[in-house]
Amino acid sequence: MSRSRDRRRKSRAKAKISRTSRAGLKFPVGRIHRFLRKGNYGKRFSANAPVFLVMFLAGYEARSWKSRRITPRHLQLALHVDVELDELVKNVIIPQGGAVCFSPIKEVYPCFIQILPPADL
Repeated sequence: MSRSRDRRRKSRAKAKISRTSRAGLKFPVGRIHRFLRKGNYGKRFSANAPVFLVMFLAGYEARSWKSRRITPRHLQLALHVDVELDELVKNVIIPQGGAVCFSPIKEVYPCFIQILPPADL
C-alpha cells in the first residue's frame, strides 16, 4: 500500500511555469533577474526585483505620455531608453510594442539625475 502511494506522489510533479507567464508580462523576468545578480548591482535581490524595476520605468514612460495605464508600448520604450536594460533585452520582441527608434542619445529620467556640486579647481 505505501509503495503505490509513493509512486502516485512522484508522478504528480508540477510543470514549471516561468515567472514571465506567472506575472502575465511580456518581457523576460528571469533574464533580467539573472543579469541583476551577475552585474554586481547588489548582494541580494528579491524575486520581484526585475518586475518592479521595469514597471517603475514603464510607469515613468506612461506618465510622460500623460497616460494612467501602462501599455506594451510604454514597456518597449522604457526597456530601450535605459542603456543597460537595452543591452540586456536587445533581442527581445514585445508584442504590440511598436518600433523603436535607435538614437545615439538616450533619454535620462529626471528622477535619476543627481545634482552634484561643481568641482573646485
